[in-house]
Amino acid sequence: MRINARVVDATGKDVPNAKFVYVTVPDETEHTGPWVAGWAGTQMVMVVALVPGQAPLDPVQTALRILPAPASRVELNGVPGRMVVGQGATLTTAVYTATGDRREDEPRFSTSAATIATVDGNGRVAAVGPGTATITATAGTARTTRTLVVVPNTIRAVVITGGAAPVGKANEAVTLKPVEKGIVMPFGRDVFQQACTYMTKVTQTLLDKHHLAVADLTYLIPHQANLRISKNVTKQLGIDPARAVSNIERLGNTGCAGAAIGLAEVWNTLVSGNKVIITVFGGGYSYGAMLLEKS
Repeated sequence: MRINARVVDATGKDVPNAKFVYVTVPDETEHTGPWVAGWAGTQMVMVVALVPGQAPLDPVQTALRILPAPASRVELNGVPGRMVVGQGATLTTAVYTATGDRREDEPRFSTSAATIATVDGNGRVAAVGPGTATITATAGTARTTRTLVVVPNTIRAVVITGGAAPVGKANEAVTLKPVEKGIVMPFGRDVFQQACTYMTKVTQTLLDKHHLAVADLTYLIPHQANLRISKNVTKQLGIDPARAVSNIERLGNTGCAGAAIGLAEVWNTLVSGNKVIITVFGGGYSYGAMLLEKS
């Protein structure tokens, strides 16, 4: 493209013999044209008019808005190949032109089988029933599909949660300060004592509520933050240490992911009727336990 500029006098007539200098901002590179769009975005251009016999006029800035070419490719991420009925996932997308420029399009989502998996306008996928569904993201004429297999939910779960915020050093014992020090735990002894108390308590409450004994459990999966806490809880409950899942020796403190990792590690050993309790304790002295039964 070319930029056309004119200088006019007070009566609106063109001033003859005017010349123009075009300078890109902020790099202050002089251009004479033609202008070739190289990428999508906005380029500021300063136009300086030079009239013979006169001082340079005040420069004028204008914005060149370069629009991306039509959508050619849609990237679709966040679709797991396999989901369990009741699970959800959020899709992420990116739309590109044929030359690789990123567009700002919000793709449209659709599903081939709403009885198996649904997807809303924000890309939130919900697994509804067993089967196979195709999730599609469309932007203009560009589209991308992903195949999703939904399997039955073979786990029944009961959850009990609670909080011990008024107890001990609950409001200051575990603090997350990512800019300064990360996770700060100045009162380790208090954390240890309360974790041992409440993880045991909530686990026993769950057992009692469902008329179960520790011997009925296939596995106990404690919060994987501290091996001493896990061993203490296991001892208080009287469960065989061999049935207490532990990965902290291999993986370290994996935080809230630790128990889920532990469940994944023993998942393939579970058979119908097996029962597992996951018991956890965290910042603010929140705690909880979940009873799972393989169906």
